Amino acid sequence: MPRRKNPADARTVQICVAVKDADARMLRTQAKSAGLSLSRWSYCLMMASRPMPSRDTMALIGAIGRVGGLLNSIARIAHADGFSPERFADALALTRELQRLLLNVPR
Repeated sequence: MPRRKNPADARTVQICVAVKDADARMLRTQAKSAGLSLSRWSYCLMMASRPMPSRDTMALIGAIGRVGGLLNSIARIAHADGFSPERFADALALTRELQRLLLNVPR
């Protein structure tokens, strides 16, 4: 769960919802196309009485999460191995993926 400036803003109560298999597949497909987790997508749908973020905003939120994950992976490699020749190829591949994501962020 991400850190927050104000911990009171974090979602802390877990709920469980039972749905049909077809509905679950549909929700997973929608979440994947939006670049969000199923949990985040479901939360956004439940809060639909509030204005829904645009598709571009949802894509940007997903891209930011992936960028953060890639940066963490690169930092982990650098910290553990100091970019040793064996691991440099891994870090370079992650850097290329990061670059691809940043170039595809909606403007």
